[in-house]
Amino acid sequence: MKDFRPLDNKCRSEQAAERIMQMIERGELREGDRLPNEQDFAKQLGISRGILREGLAQLKAQGIISRKPKDGTYILPQEKGKSGMAESTQRMIKASSFRNIMEMRDAIEQKAAVLAVERATDEELEELREIVLKQEQYVGEDDLDYYFHYRLVELSGNSIFMGIVNTYFGEIRDIRDNNLNTSDHKREVQDEHLAIIDAICRRDRAAAVAAVENHMNRIWERWHSRNSAENGD
Repeated sequence: MKDFRPLDNKCRSEQAAERIMQMIERGELREGDRLPNEQDFAKQLGISRGILREGLAQLKAQGIISRKPKDGTYILPQEKGKSGMAESTQRMIKASSFRNIMEMRDAIEQKAAVLAVERATDEELEELREIVLKQEQYVGEDDLDYYFHYRLVELSGNSIFMGIVNTYFGEIRDIRDNNLNTSDHKREVQDEHLAIIDAICRRDRAAAVAAVENHMNRIWERWHSRNSAENGD
């Protein structure tokens, strides 16, 4: 019997990913096993589908699972010694300034947008647009902003980008929540996200790059404006 016990109310996507990893380590989930569909699995774990998606996205970036559209999510063969580079990258990001992280985000997500123009399906893009329009907010730190940016990079098809985004987003989340979490800012962010999606839907590489660059610039401007005001600059 597989251990699909509900997670507690304070769980985050990382805990969902850890629970699945524990099941793999105990042999309850094995190479080639197909996970239950998202709706059933989320219910069994006692979490929202949004949090489950983020946990699964983290495992995909780590090469733990594969997700096949219209088929399902499968456990991949597990290799040893994969964590070294991820831990090194995380330490480097933790030691970096917000400016450095934003410059890295800008470079990665611009390229991800170009690749998404080439690789994302119309159906995938419309699904992402609907989520952004509905402002589907997930519980706790497992939120729409994270999901949008992770999904954008996921649609690029580059698993290394996915791993990096998953690493740096944890570092910027607290900064964002402490500085940018207002109704006006949320509406601005929604419009910026939609502009990126619209450009990719038009298969316009230049416009997609420009939309990502504008979004990153506006994130920096909002952060800088808030901190300058607090410091009396």
